[in-house]
Amino acid sequence: MPAMKCDLLLVCSNHVSGPYPISEECTMEMYYDAQVDAFRQLGALAEKYGVRIGYEPLSWGTVVDNWMQVWDIVQRVDRENVGVLLDSFNTLGNQYADPGQPSTIRKGQTLAAIACQPSTNYREPIPAEKIFFYQVADAVRPDTICHEEEEEDMPRRMKWSRACRVFPCEPSSAEPSPSSSDSDPENPPSGFLGFLPVSQMTSFVHRTGYRGWWSLEVFNTSLQQRDSGCPERHGRRGIDGLRSLWEVVKSDRIRSGIPSGRRVDDPFPSSASTI
Repeated sequence: MPAMKCDLLLVCSNHVSGPYPISEECTMEMYYDAQVDAFRQLGALAEKYGVRIGYEPLSWGTVVDNWMQVWDIVQRVDRENVGVLLDSFNTLGNQYADPGQPSTIRKGQTLAAIACQPSTNYREPIPAEKIFFYQVADAVRPDTICHEEEEEDMPRRMKWSRACRVFPCEPSSAEPSPSSSDSDPENPPSGFLGFLPVSQMTSFVHRTGYRGWWSLEVFNTSLQQRDSGCPERHGRRGIDGLRSLWEVVKSDRIRSGIPSGRRVDDPFPSSASTI
């Protein structure tokens, strides 16, 4: 990693096929204790090379699938070079959305509720210095309901993740169908191609004081297109989406009352820039 001038190693929670690993013989407490011990050892090793470790919860993790579990483990590890990696898709795809539901929204979940729940509100629980990285992606609804039992080694959220992610704040390409949950007044249309509340989550992350990278992580069947323009199209969509997301976050900061004289810096190139 030093040879590549890289100082951050990302570690994800995992999916284990077969029987659920938590039992009377291996309790949740024992599982967490083992993770704490492993991250302490990994952190000590990484420190020798000036490397930080970021722990990311995958939305389809068998045991660890949300940032609250990760933050609890990171706090117990208690090392400066071990922190949390936040991912908008993996957070909202677990806490807000469910591709196994006809509406693709978790039962009983609403945009108003998600803004107040500890599971998606970072303004208090995680200090900015412990957020090591922020990955950004929105998602569209799958064409059909994802049934987990169809493939044991492919949880429904993993299947959805690999085919349906889109860039943040992309313009909507079509009107939502009347049957979709977008017609629900408690889950109104996002106004974008994707339906996850990515801009709200990003605003929460920004309010913590986090000023690190916003990294695009998008998987979509459109990436399988073989024409020579595919990389440039997706690159352009990505940077345009980031610029739009920043404008939304900046507007939210202004509405929230940033002290006068404090400039809101634009971290992105001008629209005249080329890729």
